[in-house]
Amino acid sequence: MKIIFAGTSEFAVPILKSIALQSNWDVSLVIAEPAKPAGRKNQLAHSPVAQAAQELNLKLVTPKSVKDAADEIRNINPDIMIVVAYGQILPRDIFDLPKHKTVNIHPSLLPKLRGPSPIQTTLAQGLTETGVSLMLIDEKLDHGTIISQEGFLIGENENYTTLEYQLAQVGASMLVSDLPRYVSGDLKPKPQDNSQATYT
Repeated sequence: MKIIFAGTSEFAVPILKSIALQSNWDVSLVIAEPAKPAGRKNQLAHSPVAQAAQELNLKLVTPKSVKDAADEIRNINPDIMIVVAYGQILPRDIFDLPKHKTVNIHPSLLPKLRGPSPIQTTLAQGLTETGVSLMLIDEKLDHGTIISQEGFLIGENENYTTLEYQLAQVGASMLVSDLPRYVSGDLKPKPQDNSQATYT
């Protein structure tokens, strides 16, 4: 299975590493946001995903806009694209390119907590349960059909760092088990109940 992975933040790193370990999955390209100034000296620093891609010896591009990578994506002709905490909205002419479309891993039980900060909002609201959703990207924010979901009980002493790491592990496990079943047609994506949607 030929895969393109798009991600930027720390949440996406364990998922990328898990994908790269699968012997029958070929991560043909990693797309991450460009390096940004960081630290007291304001020196350019690569994102966590860009650093992980380099460590794994994967082909990496860091375009200012994902649209700038469109030709490269077309040339690779991927079976599927996986997007995890990338930081940019993908247009239809990008997310529709792969044979099996584009899958997103979102750290909430959609349609609850759509948007860019579900983990922070989960903790701020004092929720006792959250989870991870595997979904197909469409043109609306975290609105696409759901491939699979898994709940996660939140411990009393959980903080952002520990919860982010644990949900990333859940997401990586789900991807490895459920993505082949989606591609083969065994898992049929189901629409979200938009009347239950909340936002971060």
